Amino acid sequence: MKNKNFKIRLNGWSALVVILLALVLFVSVIVFVPLFVMFGLYNILAKFELAHIDLFESFWHDITYFGGFILLLVLLIFALDFLTLFILAAFKIQITTLVDLISILIQMVISIGIFHKFVLPYFDRISMEWLGIIILFTLFYGIIAIFSYEKSAPAEP
Repeated sequence: MKNKNFKIRLNGWSALVVILLALVLFVSVIVFVPLFVMFGLYNILAKFELAHIDLFESFWHDITYFGGFILLLVLLIFALDFLTLFILAAFKIQITTLVDLISILIQMVISIGIFHKFVLPYFDRISMEWLGIIILFTLFYGIIAIFSYEKSAPAEP
């Protein structure tokens, strides 16, 4: 079966509506999926008394508060990853599986320390034990490792 190119032609109002719907869907997925996944993780951590969250009375306050919390976590992880890539490039270190594993472990330790010392105190409705923070960052870095894994293509004869 051949790959056939197909074109969708939209113009005027139909194009605007499709673009707006796609944008709304994209933003909804970006905001709500991590938020509900985090609430599922919170339920597991709360069951073992590793985390506690005081909810607001309004759903939208919860969305903005905990969405900001998740956004700071992700920004912290990406900032440390970018800094690590910059350092590796500056010292011309070849990225191998071992170097990647060591850099992820170092990033985890640094991000856990920064998170516990500088981020968590500003979110007074969220309290987490050290083990809960370690589990949280292990999951985040695991997700990043899964999505950033590159399988080398076999050499063609």
